[in-house]
Amino acid sequence: MTPPLPMQLTMAAGRIASWNDQGWGGRKGEIRMRIVRQSLEAPLEETSCFGIAPHNAAPATCDVAEMAPSFIRATQPGDRIEFIRYMCLEPVVKPLLPVFYLLS
Repeated sequence: MTPPLPMQLTMAAGRIASWNDQGWGGRKGEIRMRIVRQSLEAPLEETSCFGIAPHNAAPATCDVAEMAPSFIRATQPGDRIEFIRYMCLEPVVKPLLPVFYLLS
C-alpha cells in the first residue's frame, strides 16, 4: 500500500517488465489497484492495471488516467492506493508494487 496521498491524483501510469498467467487453462490472473480511504470500511474504487494476464510472458503498461478517469477523480488527500493480485478470480492482498508513477 502506498503512503497517504498528499493531494488528489492527476495521473497514474505503470509498467511491468514481464508477467503471465500459469500458461494453460483459463486466463484469470490480474493486477488491480484500489483506493483505500480511512473513513470507509470497503475500498472506494478499484480498476484493472494491465488487464488479464497473457499465457506467455510479456511486458505491460498502463495509463490509469486514460483507462479509468473516474478512478483518478475519486482520489482525495489522505487516500492510499493498494495493489492486489487476483489469481483464480480471488484477491490475494500481498505486498505488490509494479513500477507505478502516481502524480498529484
